[in-house]
Amino acid sequence: MLIEPGQAGTLTIKVQTSVNGAEQRWQHLFARMFDGQNPPAMAIDIHDFGATPGVVRLRLEQGFEEIGHD
Repeated sequence: MLIEPGQAGTLTIKVQTSVNGAEQRWQHLFARMFDGQNPPAMAIDIHDFGATPGVVRLRLEQGFEEIGHD
């Protein structure tokens, strides 16, 4: 997972997965995480290596926590 600064007001998420038909699962995860919020200005690149959305969410939250410390 790579989290980088993005364009103001734009959240870009790219997911590379080996799981067929996972697009809807990822869309639901990101909708739950960012619904009702102004999107953060970041670019997120995820290579899931077959990880579940729960594991990816945990890693994202850890990354956001680290960003908050800066």
